[in-house]
Amino acid sequence: MMKREIRYRPPLEPVADAPVRALRDVSIAIIAAALAMLVFGSGPLAAWTETLPVNPISDLAVELAGNWDDWMRSLGPGEFHPALRRAMTGLTKD
Repeated sequence: MMKREIRYRPPLEPVADAPVRALRDVSIAIIAAALAMLVFGSGPLAAWTETLPVNPISDLAVELAGNWDDWMRSLGPGEFHPALRRAMTGLTKD
């Protein structure tokens, strides 16, 4: 029986050799996604804050998120999520 030599390779560090530009591009994409969520998903954000445990900080979060949702709905982008939900519900009903 022939024995094979076992070779151990050092673990790879994917971030260590990543170009700075790629990391910057990913950061920009994450920030853009978060901003889109704030603008177009203000309703679900307000609903989520209402599920937080009751304390002074969450009370402030509920108030701020509710005001933000009201403002986004008055400007128009806040209606995107409800309209999309209605459209998807209409597609799934037989």
